[in-house]
Amino acid sequence: KLNKPTCRDKNLLPVWNELIKYKEFQEQSKEFYQEADCKDILEIQEVDLNNDGQKEIVLWGEPRNLCGATGNCYLWIYEKKKGRYRQLLQSNGYNDGKEKWFEINSKSSNGYRNILLKGHATGYETIEHYYEFDGNQYNEVKCLFLSYYPDENNPSIMTCKEAWNE
Repeated sequence: KLNKPTCRDKNLLPVWNELIKYKEFQEQSKEFYQEADCKDILEIQEVDLNNDGQKEIVLWGEPRNLCGATGNCYLWIYEKKKGRYRQLLQSNGYNDGKEKWFEINSKSSNGYRNILLKGHATGYETIEHYYEFDGNQYNEVKCLFLSYYPDENNPSIMTCKEAWNE
């Protein structure tokens, strides 16, 4: 019998309680319930995305748990407002937690810094997802598909839509 994960970290517990409500997280993590604690299945980073002095919480799957075969891991961003946490972004596994391909841009949209998530499509292909804040949450505004085959120093670049419609 597999054990459901818990969270003993009092600082992380309020965010954990929000995260476990989402169907996508429940589905993705159900096979990893053998892990005992939230810190065993998540990596955590705090960063102030809107320069309000309150750090937002970035969570992504720890590589042996909430990640795919090429290392792509789920990612969530939460902010705390008026004592409650709310989700600002959920990626569907396109960032590489091991490599930490999570970049915060110096440019902002609606007071929140723009975000770039990168991930692997294959060993020779990378996907770049660009997110901007719309006043309520982050939305993908651009997706690029970079192929490093046959020349790893000069990738061919196309939109994800173009790449997947080929």
